[in-house]
Amino acid sequence: MKSKLLLITERPDIVHVQVQMLAQSGIEVSELSYSIAKNKTSAADLNDYNLILLNIFEEKNNSLELCRRLRAEYHSPILMFAYEYNERYLLHAYEAGADDCLVQPLSMPLMLAKVQAWLRRTEHKEGGKGHLEVHNFKFDPVKNELVTPEDTLVRLSKLEARFLHLLIVNSGRIVSTDLILQRVWPDSIANEGDRHMLKALVHRLRRKIEPNPNAPEYIHTVPHEGYSFRLH
Repeated sequence: MKSKLLLITERPDIVHVQVQMLAQSGIEVSELSYSIAKNKTSAADLNDYNLILLNIFEEKNNSLELCRRLRAEYHSPILMFAYEYNERYLLHAYEAGADDCLVQPLSMPLMLAKVQAWLRRTEHKEGGKGHLEVHNFKFDPVKNELVTPEDTLVRLSKLEARFLHLLIVNSGRIVSTDLILQRVWPDSIANEGDRHMLKALVHRLRRKIEPNPNAPEYIHTVPHEGYSFRLH
């Protein structure tokens, strides 16, 4: 089966050579204009793709915000083009959720090699369509099921699954409380009551998956910021 790549750019007239080379290597490439992507992206739109390639020429700062929004819902690699070596911008790109930055000038064969290397990683990480694996957990966001490192099957509520999915796709990063409230309770206006509901949700989920819920190893509270899914 062909790997599927989504290329987001505001200059489709310039990237046709990249598209052609990727297609010739056996990768199925779809293009999406930046103007559409910045206003309408969702997990349902994204998770059929094995990799997202952001090639934004002119709106660098806005591309960081787009990367941040994509990372909140998308679990596979995101690669960003950078058209100059600017260490501060590159650091911001990685903080926004980019897995790699393709700093120009970069030859087409080397760009292709980097894309193929990241695609190989996705083949090993995904145990099936939409399945996520991290820290020896196996999560199925479709069935709302989690297999723990001890090989125990845990059935999750819809809210628990939404919350855990958001943490897992951002594994190792802090997910802000405001973003969690937006994603887990999308129809609610965030208030203190919602924050108490979130604390109760975290408490229930820790009881289900943590060896010792009072000393969590995976779901960590980051005071005044949010939560993070990481090992210790």
